[in-house]
Amino acid sequence: MVGQIRNLSPALWKLTHLTALYLDHNSLTRLPPSISLLQNLRRLDLSSNKLRSLPSEIGDCVKLQELMLNNNYMRQLPYELGKLFQLVVSALLLTSISNVSSQMKTRQSHIYVEALQLRMMRNTLLAIT
Repeated sequence: MVGQIRNLSPALWKLTHLTALYLDHNSLTRLPPSISLLQNLRRLDLSSNKLRSLPSEIGDCVKLQELMLNNNYMRQLPYELGKLFQLVVSALLLTSISNVSSQMKTRQSHIYVEALQLRMMRNTLLAIT
């Protein structure tokens, strides 16, 4: 789905066998907690939206392997991302996260992190706070 989507239909959360959801290049300002109902989701592309945060319920999508968040207005990431043990690919625009260390802010604006290990992600999330 590409366009000017601002709100997600409640019918979406009934698609429990969905494995990939591409919502990139829209005008989403929030992701509902109902995302947790998509238990089979492996790939989620939320890049190029207007998101400032993610719901903590994102951590309930335990089969998630790819999470694309670049080109948003992320101010923080939920601790519950640490529950995503299968997450191996993620993309973020780190400079938009207000509480990332200054050392990371000096790197390129787009940093793509591939093959994340759980320890690295957990340490990053703990360092953000």
